[in-house]
Amino acid sequence: MSGKALVNLSAGESKELLATARVGHLAYPSHRGLDLTPVNYALCDDVLYIRTAQDGTLAALAPGGEWVAFVVTYLDRLSQTGWSVKARGKIRGVDEEAEVPGGDPVPWAEFPASMLLALAIEELTGRRLG
Repeated sequence: MSGKALVNLSAGESKELLATARVGHLAYPSHRGLDLTPVNYALCDDVLYIRTAQDGTLAALAPGGEWVAFVVTYLDRLSQTGWSVKARGKIRGVDEEAEVPGGDPVPWAEFPASMLLALAIEELTGRRLG
């Protein structure tokens, strides 16, 4: 069996890949323990922006100060190649009327997503396979 090399990416390469996607998974503490939710996002500088509903699960993160993790993964099953980027930082709510530079992260699901969260990236790592 021939294996493919797993390569650690620089922060710059990781950020470039993060900018190519629009959907990732947010891991966060909730009243049920650790939780994981797929979300649409927009990246601007070193901040990930996420829109959610005022009464949604993620709304509990708005007061700020919680450490969260965010991951985006791309896999090509046929070539068995891909990459994964992980960001960590603190998340907080921001002004709902704020404009997100580079475009608003509109959720695919139809619900009133009026709350805007900002994840300030403090750690960024990535890996590529193949």
